[in-house]
Amino acid sequence: IHEQNAEWEQAAELYEKGIEADRLAEEFYRRLMICQCHFGNHAAAARTYLHCRCLLQSELGIAPSPQTTAVFTSLTSHV
Repeated sequence: IHEQNAEWEQAAELYEKGIEADRLAEEFYRRLMICQCHFGNHAAAARTYLHCRCLLQSELGIAPSPQTTAVFTSLTSHV
């Protein structure tokens, strides 16, 4: 609902809480990156992606999904 209402900071806070509850839920990272870019914090979006990538590698031995990487690539291409 927050995203639909362009309440990006409030939506980001909820995604951060979701990550606290399930730190391997990539969908939360993807949505958080989108929110961070909408309120102009592109550096935070990059840090979110890097954190997700490092966590998935260290915990599961995998890279982020193509969807997560595509969101990151899309967001960084607009900077």
